[in-house]
Amino acid sequence: MNRLIMLDHSKQSQASIRAAYDRACEAYARQFINELDHKPFDRALLGEFASLVGPQRPVLDLGCGPGILQRF
Repeated sequence: MNRLIMLDHSKQSQASIRAAYDRACEAYARQFINELDHKPFDRALLGEFASLVGPQRPVLDLGCGPGILQRF
């Protein structure tokens, strides 16, 4: 069965989504702040990627999970 989903792009909808993320962000950050402490392979892989990209270069991360490592 095909269903058409209508997305609400109104300013009110955007504001409510932003507010929901704002409410959750501090607890989320506390939970994952040390995510890489016990993952040497992940840390090495991300370090290699960062060295290939270089400093001050933008990187776009689209749909690659919950954003746990965004501060690396």
